[in-house]
Order: sequence, then structure tokens, then C-alpha cells
Amino acid sequence: MISLILHFFSSNVAGADQSVTYMNANYSGTAYLNSSTDLQVDITPLANNSDTWRYLNFAWVQTNQRISTAAQVGVDVYSSGTQHNFVLSFNGAVDEQVLTGVGNSVSCDKRNPYQVDGKTYFQAVCWTPYALAPGHTFRLRVYNNSALGPTWYKASFDDLTSKTHLEIGSIDIGERNYASPLQFVQYGMGGLDTNPDCSKVGINDTIVSNIKSSSNLLSNLTSQSIGSCLNAIIVPNSYSLGGYVFKFGGTNPGARNLESTASLNSSASPKRIPRSISAVPRPTEISPGLIQNRYSSYFEDSVKTFDEVPASSSTVINLPEYKSTDGSLPAFSNNWTGYFIPDSTGTWTFRMTADDAAYLYIGNNAVLEYARNIRNATIDLGSTHPALSKTATVALVKDKIYPFRIMYGNWIDVSVFKVEFLPPGFSTFESDFTSLLWHSTPGSCSNWGMDYVFVGDLGFEKAQIRTGSSLPDCTKNYASTTNSTTTTNTVKKTVVNKPSFSLINVVGNKLNIDVNLGSAGSSRPDTVYLVAPKLGVLNGDKLLGKVSGSKASWSIDFDKLLSGTSIPLKVVGVKNGVESEPLEQEFNAPAAVNNLLANKLAPATPKNIKTRIIGNSAIVTAEATVKSGALATKAFIFGPSIGLSKAKAISGDIVGSKVLLEVPLKSSMAGKKLPVTIYLSNDVGDSQPVQTVITVPSAPTIPNGAIKIPTDTKAPKTIFCMKGSQTRTFAASKCPPGWKNA
Repeated sequence: MISLILHFFSSNVAGADQSVTYMNANYSGTAYLNSSTDLQVDITPLANNSDTWRYLNFAWVQTNQRISTAAQVGVDVYSSGTQHNFVLSFNGAVDEQVLTGVGNSVSCDKRNPYQVDGKTYFQAVCWTPYALAPGHTFRLRVYNNSALGPTWYKASFDDLTSKTHLEIGSIDIGERNYASPLQFVQYGMGGLDTNPDCSKVGINDTIVSNIKSSSNLLSNLTSQSIGSCLNAIIVPNSYSLGGYVFKFGGTNPGARNLESTASLNSSASPKRIPRSISAVPRPTEISPGLIQNRYSSYFEDSVKTFDEVPASSSTVINLPEYKSTDGSLPAFSNNWTGYFIPDSTGTWTFRMTADDAAYLYIGNNAVLEYARNIRNATIDLGSTHPALSKTATVALVKDKIYPFRIMYGNWIDVSVFKVEFLPPGFSTFESDFTSLLWHSTPGSCSNWGMDYVFVGDLGFEKAQIRTGSSLPDCTKNYASTTNSTTTTNTVKKTVVNKPSFSLINVVGNKLNIDVNLGSAGSSRPDTVYLVAPKLGVLNGDKLLGKVSGSKASWSIDFDKLLSGTSIPLKVVGVKNGVESEPLEQEFNAPAAVNNLLANKLAPATPKNIKTRIIGNSAIVTAEATVKSGALATKAFIFGPSIGLSKAKAISGDIVGSKVLLEVPLKSSMAGKKLPVTIYLSNDVGDSQPVQTVITVPSAPTIPNGAIKIPTDTKAPKTIFCMKGSQTRTFAASKCPPGWKNA
């Protein structure tokens, strides 16, 4: 059945100076939230002069469109910026517990209960009060509460400036498709925005410097939506935290530079906030993270081990940590190669802890000197030994690219390894290397993540390319070992054919993909792999294709829940360790209801009409018969009582099983009965109309004629709204324009 929901908004709302336009920013990248991965956002408020909130908004791929999946974690600021709460909210929750023993007060509510298939669901909201200090950076994190089970979640809030730590939750969210990526991840600032006086909207700016799903940084802003005040904008932040600045209110927010003078993270023990990837200046040829090669033997203080083919190779954004409590491990060795790009100039201190041998190199000794004398390391923890730690200081220049290499091995028993750093001006060692580590694509002129031609151009030691058996396929010749950065030679690297798609289709429960590899020859790849996160094929677990002649193919189980969605695909050919240019394309999976959309008849008459009033919205629900060949694709409402003829009837979009429409509700309608007509439509024609009556109760009015909506001053004001296929909670009494009550 299709539920028909109609919403009515007042055309005049008082208190424009307390109304705030809303903003959303959609971030690209695959994100998950389940028992092993978390979501995290860093925000720095710069001004709190209006009733709004800042939040991370996210939703799972829907397994049942009648059970909404959206959730939020954020800071609710209300009563003109004088009261604050940290808030965690899940719609479609099945249980909740007030978190105890965390050192801060926690309150929870169950709101808007509803039933689906005999089960009761509700919106769970938990919060804790905290004074929001402008200029402080706050880290908001949502993660699994493993003590209660895999479907329970809680949130933590860290003031990185004052070192205050708060926790809230826990909420049981029941059925979700945890193995699939999140449907969307958004950062938003929102509030009540029905018809504000934009000249009176209070200034309310925030820096969003970091959105992560575990170690995956969601750095690219792919789209944004903005409310009715055109002077609400999103701009890149050019100062130390990077990220974006969300600017509200004022006469010219584009010229405001509150972020340039804010005392960001000014406590005695501040914590480094990683720059966004896009804010790091570097050549396009290098990518985030180091190349990690793992070998199944102990290297015994000899670099010759790393000349062999590794047992596995991958890219890591952060260096792993091995602990003695993990138990005994077999002998193995790791080799990490790439570059280090500092985000500040000054003395950096590195600390490495290891059991057994470990060596860290940064700068010139990471290029070739490590092979001539392994002990000529920035940090030398050679030989077999119990866990030991050493530190070293290095003077580095911001945005300069330094060669970087670490070798580590475990000979017997437990493995211990950790690398930390202390940036200039900081007093606490950290291990989050996000935006600091980079690598080149392995090729014929490289030592895995470090390209010898590139580091030579940077001014570091140049390899004697094509001397003896050294890099025979690399044609650039460095005859000199001086640090001159100029050269007119060019690099000739092995060229690998870029595959091309020849077939993508779905047959039964299989997604079939074929690619052409090109004609036989030195450029045709020997192997080819696929990355498709929505299909569960991640970058760290690439899926090799079946190669036959000039064709490679895959046949992958296709989850029907992905019907009607866009699935990004990436295919890369590989020959002798050199990768081709990636072939990328989005496949629009066919919708499972396509067969229903071939209509031959007009829809059946809507039935089971019900009405109710929520705030100053009238909600009308109806059911439409879902019948092959007569599926409703639109719904309409009109009537003289609401000032609309059939020619001007309001059309709603059908999202799943719901249809939403908005009609202005004037104060003159209070206490009256409003006859309205509803009908459904498709490409064949209209259904028979059906009438119902909306009964609007009497309500006190405020001076400008709008119906008064009570406000909640004790707990966060929230309302659950829908826009297209997305859902989320607003800190307001009604949904803003473009959003409808869910």
C-alpha cells in the first residue's frame, strides 16, 4: 500500500530573528557504521547567536522503506545561543538505555512511536548538556556499544581544547543492513526556517575540519543545499584546521573571517587536527597513505629481504599498532614506503616502540642510504630485543615533501610496534597520521611507494638509474648525485592498456561485468581487478577478474536491495606490478519495480482516508492499491477550502510507499472544517477522486497572525523530516522548506 501524507505550513511566522536558514553538505566517499567501524566529525563553532544546531546526518541503505533509517549526532543550540546539548538521535529504534557511570548526566526520550508488521519503533533521542565555547574544537563520534550487542550504539563528545570527555546513549536500532555502506553522510546546520527576515538571522559560523568513517576520510564536498536566506554559504577554510566553514547570517558572510582570529585549540595540551586531503598542496601523481608490504619471514637486519616479492601489498592511511596483549605471532616483516608532508614548520619529534628490529628514515637517508648502511636511520631499534622505545627530532618545513621509510620485523613470540609523533607547539604524542603520509603508484622507476625520479626532482639523492641491473625499464638517467632540482629528461614508464567495459547487466541474482583488455602485446595487462564498495568489494580486498584472451569477466551476487541505485565500479589492469589508468563508471542498477511501471490502466481510487493535525501541519493518509499495470506515480490534493482548483492542485513525489505534499495553512483556517479532494495518477490517467475533511482545531494566535507553536525549553526540540529518499531530524518544531514530516 502507498501512504499519502500531506503537510501544511504557515505563510507567516513570527520571531524571524530566531529563525535560521538551513544548510546541508553531502560528502563523497564510502562510509560504514557497524560493530567494527565508527563515524566521526570535528567541528569548531565560531559564533552562537541564533537558535540552530550542528549535526552529522547519516542513514543506512534501507531494508524496509516503511522503517526509516536516518540518524544524527550533533550540538543543539537554542534560546539564542544560551543553552546547549550534545544529542544522539536514531529513528526506527527498538530500545534504549540511559548510559550510566560516564561522569556526565544523560537523558533519553522515546518519541513518535509507530508500528510496522506488529513491531513498535520510535525515535530515540539522548542528550547531555554542555556549554559550547566558540573557538574550541569538538569531536563527535558514533560507535557500537559492544557491551550491549552489535545493534546498540552510543556517542562520545570530546572538547579537544579543554580535554573534556562526555558520553551519551545507548540506543538499540534493531534491523539494519550493516554490511552495506551508508546511504549518505551529510554535515548540516539547521533550524526553523519558514519565512525568516534574512537581515535578522544571527551569525552562526562553524568550521567542519574532519568527517571520517573509521580511517576513511570523507574530504570531498560533492553537493550542498541552502535555505531561503541567500547569504548562507559554505566556503573552504584556508586556515590551520582546513575543511569548510559554514557561514550563516549577517549582511555579507563571505567577507567574515572569524576563523582567522579564533583562538583555536589554545589549551596547554592541544591536539593536532588533521588537514583535509584537498587542503594539502602536492602533485597529482601522489596519493594518501603509505605502501605497506608484508613478508612471511623475519628480515634479520638485512634489506635484501625487501627485494623479494611480498606476501601482500596494500595502502595504509595510518601505521598499524601491534600490542603484546595480542598474543604470540609467527615471524614476519613489514616495509612501509612513501612520503611525509608536514602541516607546520619547526621541530618534529618521532617516537618508535618495537619488539623486534625496527628502523625509521625520513629525508635523504630514506632514498638509498638505508640500503648502504641500515644503521644510518633516523631511529635505530635494530636487532632482536624486548619492547624498546626511542625518539628523534627532525627540523621540517611545512608542505615540503620528504621521503619516508619504515622497516619492522618480529622474529619470535609477541609482536610490539607503534610510531608516534609530536608536532611543533604540541606537548602530547599522537599516532593519527591522516593527511601526513603519501605515496607514489608503484612502477618501473620506483621502490614501491617512493618514485626515484620524483625524489630526485625534489632535491634528494638521485638513483643511478640503468647502472648495472638497477631499474632497467626506467629510461630517465641521473648521472649526477647532486641535489639539483632541474632536468630536461623525461620519464618513460611501462604503459599498461586501460581496460574498457563491454558488458554490464543483471541476470537473475548475478551482476555480470566484462571488460576488453586490448590486443596481445607488451601493453596488455596480465591481471585485472575490480573495486566496487557497494557490492562489498573494497580497495583492500580487490576482486580479480577471470582473464581469457583479451577479455576479463566477473559474475557477482547482486543484492536486490541495490535495485534502482547507482553503483560505482573501478577496474584496473596490472602488468609486472604496474597498474593501468583506472576505468571508472557508475552502473545504474535497474529498479525491481520496473515491471510495475508499464502501466496499462489508471490507478485505483485511494481508500482508508485518515486525517490528523500535528502543529500547524495537516496530515492526510490514504492507501493506494499496488497493482501491476496500474501503479500510481503521483498524488494530488485540491479544494476551494484551501484556495486551490484542480488545475492548480499540489503534486507530491512518491518516495517508496509515501507521498508528501505541502499546502499553506492560514490562521483563518483555525477552528474550521476544510473539504479537500485527493486523487492518484499515472501516465495512463487519473483515479476516481475521493473527498475527505480536514478538521483544524482552534488555536491561540500571535500578533502577526500565525498559529502559535509551543516551544520546548527543557529538551532539544526535534522533528523527523523527509526529502526525497533521505530522512533526518531537525532541531525545530516543523520541517524547513523542501522537507516534509516523515
